[in-house]
Amino acid sequence: MCQLKFWLDAVNGYVAQCVHCGLYQVAYGTSLLTFTELQLQQFTTEIMQLATIGCPGGQEHVKAIILPTPEFGYQVILCHKELLELDKLLQNAQVEITTGALLALISNPD
Repeated sequence: MCQLKFWLDAVNGYVAQCVHCGLYQVAYGTSLLTFTELQLQQFTTEIMQLATIGCPGGQEHVKAIILPTPEFGYQVILCHKELLELDKLLQNAQVEITTGALLALISNPD
């Protein structure tokens, strides 16, 4: 069973990492996704790129953005507003993860 270290815990979701297996969990809305470190980086990059494209058709509350996931047959569908919230969640979490890694290097230089 995973013992989670929460990198970011927000009203609309969280990003956490298992201290045993190293896998990351991203919870947003009613979805809970599990990623390796590389998969999380790729997912975060894809979300960032989609967020910069803008709102499709100018309807920010229409669920029209489909996000692929590493899990076969499972996709997440969001409206533009939700995409922006998820982007902010992932970017803030990435700052925390990077800061944690740097602090770990400083604390344990060997």
